[in-house]
Amino acid sequence: MSSSPVYVLVAKVPRHTHVGKKKEKKEKKEKKEKKEKKEKKEKKEKKEKKEKKEKEKKKKKKKRSRKMAVFSICRIV
Repeated sequence: MSSSPVYVLVAKVPRHTHVGKKKEKKEKKEKKEKKEKKEKKEKKEKKEKKEKKEKEKKKKKKKRSRKMAVFSICRIV
């Protein structure tokens, strides 16, 4: 009995490429989320800083106006 050669078709597509793309996509998404989170945090800090500055400004203004009022009352009396 002579055996004839058996031919098998083999796909030459590496399996890891698909997984690599998924991983790449995931990393890109995580990077984007991290960037957005950072920007949001910076924006929040900037807003808080601005509000604090305005509050201090108002506080200083109020103190000044009170002093002026006291001074004017003293002058009248």
